[in-house]
Amino acid sequence: MHTIQLILIEADTAQDAFSTIASELTDAPNWSDWHEANYQNESNLNFAGRWSGGVFLTDEQKAQQEAGTLDTSTIPNHLCYADDPELADSVVSMFLGWRKSAIQEGLPKDLLAFSNSLEVSVANYAPDKDTDFKFSMELWGLRKLITLLDNDWHYESSVYDLTLGTGNLKHFYERCAKNPQKQFIVPVDFHH
Repeated sequence: MHTIQLILIEADTAQDAFSTIASELTDAPNWSDWHEANYQNESNLNFAGRWSGGVFLTDEQKAQQEAGTLDTSTIPNHLCYADDPELADSVVSMFLGWRKSAIQEGLPKDLLAFSNSLEVSVANYAPDKDTDFKFSMELWGLRKLITLLDNDWHYESSVYDLTLGTGNLKHFYERCAKNPQKQFIVPVDFHH
């Protein structure tokens, strides 16, 4: 399955941003088996894959796209924060909304029943026996929830600060305040 992630990176130029991302992602994150951030795509300044030309659209361009009159090949597949802070904030907010939805999905539906079952499972745990935990799918969701809340990189993080290796955007926005011309947002198509 494909997923798009906004990669936040500090660099002097867009080309430097793409080079750094390609270098840093030589090995895919542990949740991904491959991605578009490679040296072949670096020269095109395009790691967006199937989302190429569709991430950084202004309202006017969205209207053109709906009307079928927009040539998406003219839309850059990266954005320097200084070039359009309003668009950058809007796109990052949209992607963070997806992360927040994933966090909500990770919460067990019946937290009290989950907690009681977990307590029994922990009390009866034996490493040489099969576990009988009736909420195993909730454990999967809880693992995702903890990963996202801890700002670790997950396929549903949606936005990741590669400069500092975190899902926390505090430092990205601090860098934007000091050196907005060196902050780049690059969408990358990942497969997981």
